[in-house]
Amino acid sequence: LKTTLRENLIREFFPDSCGDDKNYGNTFSPYFIPAWYLLENQRGATFQELVQGLEHLKTKVNEKTPPSSSLSPVALFKPNVLDIIECLDAMKGVSLALKKDKQDGGFDLAWKMEELIKKSLDEAHKIFDSILARKDQADSTRNALNVLQRYRFLFNLPSSIERNIQKNDYEVVINSYSRAKSLFADTQVRVFKKVYDEVEQRIIKFRSLLHEKLIKSCCNQDLRNIEDLKKLIQYLTHLEVPGNPGWESIVRIKENLIKSLKDCKEKHLNLAQSPKVVTEDLNNSLEDDEFDTRIQAPQSVHFIEELTLIFEKTFSDLVKLGNAYINSDLFTKETEKQLLIKEQIFNVEMVQKPIELYINLVRSVLMPSSLRNVPDIKPWPIETDESFLIWLPHCLSICSNFYCELSRNELPNHSLHSVQQLISDLRVHSLVCLFNQAAEEVKLLYNKEDWKNISDDTLGTRTLLPSLFENKVIEILQLVRKTILQTTSADEVDIFTKINVQGQMKQLAQNLLQAFLFALEKTFKSELSSSDTSATRHYDEEDRTLIVICNCSFTTSQVIPRLYENFEKYNYPDMSLVLKVVQGKYRDLENQLFSQYIEKKCDTVLSLVKPAMYAAAKEVYTSLTKSTDVSFYVKELIMTIIEVQSKIFLIAPSLVRRVVTGVIELAIEEIARLFECVSDRLSEAGNVQAQIDLSALEIVFMDADTYQNSKSEKLFHVTRSRLKSVTNSADQKLMSKILARFRSSMQLQISCFKWSNDQNVIII
Repeated sequence: LKTTLRENLIREFFPDSCGDDKNYGNTFSPYFIPAWYLLENQRGATFQELVQGLEHLKTKVNEKTPPSSSLSPVALFKPNVLDIIECLDAMKGVSLALKKDKQDGGFDLAWKMEELIKKSLDEAHKIFDSILARKDQADSTRNALNVLQRYRFLFNLPSSIERNIQKNDYEVVINSYSRAKSLFADTQVRVFKKVYDEVEQRIIKFRSLLHEKLIKSCCNQDLRNIEDLKKLIQYLTHLEVPGNPGWESIVRIKENLIKSLKDCKEKHLNLAQSPKVVTEDLNNSLEDDEFDTRIQAPQSVHFIEELTLIFEKTFSDLVKLGNAYINSDLFTKETEKQLLIKEQIFNVEMVQKPIELYINLVRSVLMPSSLRNVPDIKPWPIETDESFLIWLPHCLSICSNFYCELSRNELPNHSLHSVQQLISDLRVHSLVCLFNQAAEEVKLLYNKEDWKNISDDTLGTRTLLPSLFENKVIEILQLVRKTILQTTSADEVDIFTKINVQGQMKQLAQNLLQAFLFALEKTFKSELSSSDTSATRHYDEEDRTLIVICNCSFTTSQVIPRLYENFEKYNYPDMSLVLKVVQGKYRDLENQLFSQYIEKKCDTVLSLVKPAMYAAAKEVYTSLTKSTDVSFYVKELIMTIIEVQSKIFLIAPSLVRRVVTGVIELAIEEIARLFECVSDRLSEAGNVQAQIDLSALEIVFMDADTYQNSKSEKLFHVTRSRLKSVTNSADQKLMSKILARFRSSMQLQISCFKWSNDQNVIII
């Protein structure tokens, strides 16, 4: 035995010693008991060791006994015990005979013999009483050693339990206890019962130890190992603890998971509402890319990352343990019907509820408006700035990976439906947010307009702004296709297969493409900043309008078709109708700006020419004097239009013909109104002059091989109809002479209007 046997335990082996204070274990005591001595001093020795000790003691005794002591009392009596006993019996018979003779004779015939016999008897008792007493003690010791040897398993069990618990050999402890319980649970032997009670006390402590470890393992995901958890449940089941350790562990893990998810939300919500300062130590403890992810990301992103990590670590253990329980791998004693009921409870309470909580927590951050009837979850403070929106693809990736991790668990198919819906909703939400953000960025492109023209005979005049717009749209198309629309599992449905998402996508695309209209309108209306270079500062509002018209035209004819190809390339829904509508919007803006520009230019031209026109109407067309040249206002009109043409050519050569044509049409309309006003007051000489002026304008603007316009032709025809025909040959010759001289002197000016069908303008 490892532990000390107390004196009262030793006394239980010697019932006669109870209640006295004699020192039975002292070799010098008259009450010396060898068995007591052995239990008190040699309790750790085995029976074999005691036998060896006895032999050794005999050898020592024989060595100390001299050869002449072969006739010593012990040596003499030991081999002649029976003879001596017979002698004692004979002597006792003689003594009785002598007593009888004394009674009969009246005197002691052998009193000396009697004294000798008594003395011999006393000596015999001195010798044999101690020998017999020691023999009894040896027999008692031998019997005690036999008991200890036979039941040493029980006596060693308390210390064995302590030792194996320290070594974590729990199976050995349980097996030993089960054996002891089957053998000694109902024993009535006092010493066995006492030892067994001590074993039970240690097993009670052992149960408490296992239960405490089980609770810690269930509540701490870092300390939890599912296989160790199963073993702990198995140990407690074998020890017949009250309750159901397996099911209680499943419930405890589920409750701890729910609590951890909610605590994570509260922690990050508090951090989001109380921005923390990033210390230098924290900066130094992270790598550059890790620092960007963990520090620069919004707190909501940190929350989703940690929430997913907590869920995946715990939920996997929960499912494994639950499946083990349902499959009867945790040594449960429940019936098949009871297990079916537990399976239904497990699927609803342990699987579905944690998943729903995770989904609602994610929705409360990324899509708070999608929460329905969840009063115990507060929406996250809305984050709509760009710093949050750029993290939506990252959050979507987290949720997609989360779905893949869940798919690896043995879960019912319907348990994953809500996760699939979350991912689908998040894809659509991210799609909407990123396209809307891109539309806002496109609207702000006017801030990047530098008004540096790019002249291209093939593609036309423009600035870099349409290219910036095109790059931005392509960038968002690529980003959304790569990070939002890319499915991660075979059973995930492409969101573009849904009719409502297709319609929403087309509306988003239309908003994005039309956002550039706002930027174009803003460019020519906004004031030039002081940071503009001197090369661009001379552009006034009319010049900027021309550039915007060119950008509109380039966007309609070049950018929009290329964007259509990119929509097709990245497998977006058919955008042909959307792009037609958008092109119509750009053409509307282009026509609107063009009309406004021509109207302003015409006002400018006519404001310069009108004084001369109406002066001619008063003086020349009513004069009686024959004219000798084309009227001044005609030449001034031509020169003014050439000046407008030259300015347009410097900024937007591709618009020269279109703009100048419009200005000419409005100028002819004004001349038509002038002739209508003076037609009833024309003198004969004035009529000739009017015919000369109108013919000069036709020479410049209506050259058959350079320019034809039905509207202008009609205006010229209506105007000439208000004049009288020149029938006088002298007047006709005068007209021909003046017009010939005009054609010769104005050859350079006339050539400015000789436009080729394939060229913008020819300047001689």
